Amino acid sequence: EGIEQRKAHIVGGGLAGLAAAAFLVDDAGMPGENITIYEKSDIFGGACDATQNEKGYICRGHRELEPYMECFWYLFSKIPSLEEEGRTVLDESVDDNKEYPMHSECRVLVNQGHIYERIHDFKESSEVSELIQKFLSEPEENLDGLSVEDYFGKGSPFFESSMWLCFSTMLAFKPCHSAIEAQRYLLRFPLANRIDYLEGILHGKRNDYDSFIKPLLVWLQGKGVKLQCGCYVYDLDLDANCNTVQGIHIRKNNEELLIPVSENDLVFVTNGSITTNSRHGDNNTVAPTVYAQDDIGLFGLWRNLAKKDAKFGNEAFVNPRKPDDIEKKSAYIVGTGLAGLSAAVFLVRDAQMPGENIHILEASPIAGGALDGAYIEGHGFCCRGGRELEDHMEC
Repeated sequence: EGIEQRKAHIVGGGLAGLAAAAFLVDDAGMPGENITIYEKSDIFGGACDATQNEKGYICRGHRELEPYMECFWYLFSKIPSLEEEGRTVLDESVDDNKEYPMHSECRVLVNQGHIYERIHDFKESSEVSELIQKFLSEPEENLDGLSVEDYFGKGSPFFESSMWLCFSTMLAFKPCHSAIEAQRYLLRFPLANRIDYLEGILHGKRNDYDSFIKPLLVWLQGKGVKLQCGCYVYDLDLDANCNTVQGIHIRKNNEELLIPVSENDLVFVTNGSITTNSRHGDNNTVAPTVYAQDDIGLFGLWRNLAKKDAKFGNEAFVNPRKPDDIEKKSAYIVGTGLAGLSAAVFLVRDAQMPGENIHILEASPIAGGALDGAYIEGHGFCCRGGRELEDHMEC
């Protein structure tokens, strides 16, 4: 009621923020011109962005898609295709997955290029099988604060199994990661999907930006939604109980702005990201680690909210500190191409970082076949690569 007179402020121009705007317009009936999306970077899409520079094409992140993401596919059943008149993004995605389904006969490589012979062997001991079943049905409150390794035990045979190998390389999981997140993903991407062949994963027609973000942006702009790039939302003014937003603090073009929020307005904040403050390296340069205290992207907003009230989180977890000793540092390298692997070599050889402290992650979309690699013979890291269609990027 009265939606026509209300305004919506959306912090973050990733998929979540753009989807919120679309649902406000199409489902809630809010006029598009009443909605503003604030994005810190110069491109929308968040982890689904894509760009081209003098060094080539870059996709910083990617969403692993499956058939039961009902909100996602419902959203894109509304969004017109930019290439096929009279059809939707959902329509063209369905067609492309029928024509180029995910399937890999070379799921895991070991010993510098040999196919792992036990990749299809999912047999577990009775103890491990019972623990897996218990883990999948465990209430989340019992997993709070635990890592996967905490639950299964350090050195558990589970981490040597083909099941864990397929799951962890597909979704970039390590034993030190959250047990809650691992449980959610295991339930979301069930093993019945034949993950040893990488089946059950869907993809867009091209990369995530051209397949989903770009047509969604065109649709939102056509509805009058205001898209503000270069707007760093670093703090919110809240009421005494820290429940209601009264003002939005923005830094844009070195200017400090305060956006007032009325009691009838809506504020949506996305306070999580897999690409905030990410940096790129190349064949000769290791990607720098960001330790800045004054600008840590949207985590700066999260930190400021956590300072106001503990219900927003633990401020210490979003406060980056530079370790003193290289032996205590960890490196997370996104991408398994030559640049990513070279960065790992430089860290081990030149910086003297222990190999077990280096984590190489890859979450690229794979269309028309894939090659997954898990180099597990004493190297201390795993990696994954993918073979894309020729028109994966628009030129």
